[in-house]
Amino acid sequence: QPLPGRRTSMRDEQKRLTRDRLVTASYEVFTSCGYSATTIRHITDAADVNRATFYLHFSGKPEIFLAAADHLLARSAFDHWKTLDTALVTGTRHSIHCWLIDATQWWLDNAEFISAWNEALAVEATLRTTQSAVYDRIGHSLTQYEASLPEGPERQRTVLLIEMLVLQLNSVITQYWQPDTPPSKRAETLDLLTDIWCRTLQITTASAS
Repeated sequence: QPLPGRRTSMRDEQKRLTRDRLVTASYEVFTSCGYSATTIRHITDAADVNRATFYLHFSGKPEIFLAAADHLLARSAFDHWKTLDTALVTGTRHSIHCWLIDATQWWLDNAEFISAWNEALAVEATLRTTQSAVYDRIGHSLTQYEASLPEGPERQRTVLLIEMLVLQLNSVITQYWQPDTPPSKRAETLDLLTDIWCRTLQITTASAS
C-alpha cells in the first residue's frame, strides 16, 4: 500500500492539476465571451468538471478571473516590463519608441482578454483594488531604472509617472485603435506616444536614431 504521505502528495497534485485546468479554461472562455457574458457553467463545461469541484477551488467568477489574469496574462506582461526597464536605462528616444512598438503588439495580441479585464473592472467593485496593484507591480519591475534615480520623493514621482504612462498606453490601444486602423495611423500614434513619454521623462529627442 502507498505511504500516507505519498497519497497526500498525489491528492495535492490532482487538486493542482484540476485548478490549472479550470484557470486555463476560464482564460479561454473570458477571451472569447468577455467577462459579463461568461458564466460558471461555461467555465466548468470547458474544463470538464462539475460546479462542486469549481467551488472547491474558487469562490466565484471574480476570483477565477483574477487567477486567469495572473497566471496566463500577467506573467508575460511583467516579463515585458523588464524590457521597459532596459529601454529606460538606455534612455534614448529610439529605445522608448522600440519598446512602445513591442508593447502595442503585446496589447493587440491579448486584446480580447484585456477587453474582458476592462469590462470586469467596470462591473466588479471587488476587482478595482487590484488595478492599482497591477501598476504597482510594473513599478517594482523597473529595478535598474529606479536605482539610477536619486533617492527621495523625486524617485517615487518618476516611477508613478511611468505607471501613469502605461495606463495611458492601455487606454489609447483599447479605446482609440480599431482592428481596421491603418498602419500609417498606428505609426503616427506611436510617434506621438513616444513624444509624450520623452517629454514627460525628460528624455532628449535629439538621441533618436
